Amino acid sequence: GVPSDSYDAVIGNLVIHLVDSPGDALEEALRVLKPGGAFCFSCGGTARDEQHCFVTASASCVLQSSGDHDKAEAWLHSTKSKGTIAYMRALLSLHGFESVVGWEQDVALCVESREEAAMLVRANAFTRELVPQDKKHLLCKAANEWAGLLFASRRPPMFGGTCFKARKPGTLEAVSNAN
Repeated sequence: GVPSDSYDAVIGNLVIHLVDSPGDALEEALRVLKPGGAFCFSCGGTARDEQHCFVTASASCVLQSSGDHDKAEAWLHSTKSKGTIAYMRALLSLHGFESVVGWEQDVALCVESREEAAMLVRANAFTRELVPQDKKHLLCKAANEWAGLLFASRRPPMFGGTCFKARKPGTLEAVSNAN
């Protein structure tokens, strides 16, 4: 593997939300960064678009499966912050990063069908994490509802991307080119 403290920067574009364990990915980025090194990445989906629609669809599935409005309301409140800037800043800090900066950037969602949009939700690690173990059977249904809500909301559908920059504690040492 890559030795620890090897890189000045690690860059990941629209990938962290697709790995099985975003926390493990953050730990690995921290491990391979030199002290003071930068971790810059983006992830798809913000609470305004993908996640808001997904959580709404998921809460609807919880309500349909249980008939319990209180349970659906609790589900909605327990999941609404995942994937937001505040959530990712806390996750980065928890995994040892400092000087965390995050911002949102909307881009056109380049999907041609509801099925393709639903596939994005099923592939998203954060949304998979949102679904409790005993509700995994609802993921496909929620993904399809999410795709319908997203496509009904705007044309072309917009996808909220979230960008982050964080540093490994320490200071990068200057490199000397002198022979």
